Amino acid sequence: MPPTEIRTGHRLARVLAVVAVAVVAVSLLSRWLAYRREIATPGIVPPWWLQYFDVNTEMNLPTWFAGGLLVVTGVVTLAVAGLHRPTHPRVARFLGLLGVGLLALSLDELTGLHERLGGVVDSGLHFTWVLPGLALAVVALVLLVRGLRAVSPADRRPFLLAAVLFFTGALVLETVSGQVLLAHGDRAGYLLVTAAEELLEMLGVVVALYAVLRLVHSSRDDAGWRLSPA
Repeated sequence: MPPTEIRTGHRLARVLAVVAVAVVAVSLLSRWLAYRREIATPGIVPPWWLQYFDVNTEMNLPTWFAGGLLVVTGVVTLAVAGLHRPTHPRVARFLGLLGVGLLALSLDELTGLHERLGGVVDSGLHFTWVLPGLALAVVALVLLVRGLRAVSPADRRPFLLAAVLFFTGALVLETVSGQVLLAHGDRAGYLLVTAAEELLEMLGVVVALYAVLRLVHSSRDDAGWRLSPA
């Protein structure tokens, strides 16, 4: 039978985006329920299950989802880089660098490395790791823009959107959340800002995965599944 092209990028991105929104929504709902309980009974200890859904806590459902998403996207990116290496070495180099960067971010996400190295301080940026993070972001964006010259204009846009979403959450809203935390404490404003921060980071990775999948064709024929560079 003739090969049939299989396109799953759009569908997968939509599913993952819905899951990301659901994870953040559950976090907000759990914190709201805990807050209502605290209002009803001042001084009560927060329920034990709160930590498993709170986006502001490490080693829980949001962390595992965000970290796993980074791992999967990094591995897929490296695999697609391998497909492009024989015919499109510049694209392969760009994707290889991106894949390594995503895996490095997954390590940070799953271990909470930047939270351990940083902290809240009385400064304009509030979180001490934001300054080195900003420097790394500038370097990453320069490399991204240079690497994107290897792909077509239509394929650049999803990568750029992914970068805007991710760095808006990781740097801009992270800085804002520090200011809100120092000014108002761990209350509604801080929870909303951090929820938006985590959601933008997750959606940025989802869009990055979609952008990478646009660079590969999958098809099925009598011999089975075939993957080829787009």
